[in-house]
Amino acid sequence: TAGRYRIPGNRVFSEYGIYHLDKNFKPDSNFLPHNLTSFNDKTCLLLSGNDLYVSDNQGDNNSVDAGGGNLIKYLFKLNATTGALDPDFKPNPDAPVRTMLIKDGILYVAGDFDSIAGGARPALAALNSTTGDLQSWNPLINLTNYNTDFAGGERYISDMKWVNDTLYVGGAFQIPSASLPDSGRGIYGLARFEMGTGSLDTSFHISTSYSDTTKITITGMAYKTNKLYVTGRFELDKQTT
Repeated sequence: TAGRYRIPGNRVFSEYGIYHLDKNFKPDSNFLPHNLTSFNDKTCLLLSGNDLYVSDNQGDNNSVDAGGGNLIKYLFKLNATTGALDPDFKPNPDAPVRTMLIKDGILYVAGDFDSIAGGARPALAALNSTTGDLQSWNPLINLTNYNTDFAGGERYISDMKWVNDTLYVGGAFQIPSASLPDSGRGIYGLARFEMGTGSLDTSFHISTSYSDTTKITITGMAYKTNKLYVTGRFELDKQTT
């Protein structure tokens, strides 16, 4: 778990941090995460084998010193047993990661960033899960701000779901596409990609036009039996949800 918690029966709250708790919510004294203490609503954890991936803002510079001035920013890999930080895993995105998934040794990450592991990848990237090296997979989504008045032009991907050979992404964004009808300005808030090629499915979208009164934002997704469930703020059939 990551955050701030209170042990049942104890009136004293712990400091913010990341903890390994047993079934009785007792912290594992052998799990000692390396100086990871500052967590907020963008914190994301992903466990794969004995690797624990953690994304979050850390400290004044959003970074942690892994030793000898080796700074790691926003995205970290820990030993899930000991909490030890992997000093060689440092893709160092330039902004937070909000969601992660792993498949066939590839770590897919999405969030607010424009670049990661030394390459340009707007909000969505594939990394080697061991080394953190950037992979060639690049959907070239070219996210842009659909309105400069929207939270200062903020744009991000907040959730991902992998279904067979398809990747669904949701958030607050616009993906321009020349293949949309003339009236379409882009695909907003929810998009679908073919995983092998990274190509965008332009037939799949909630809306292709922007409404100043209904800012399309997807905050979460779930998939079951050929149905995609989404939550957020969007417009369907002229009804605001």
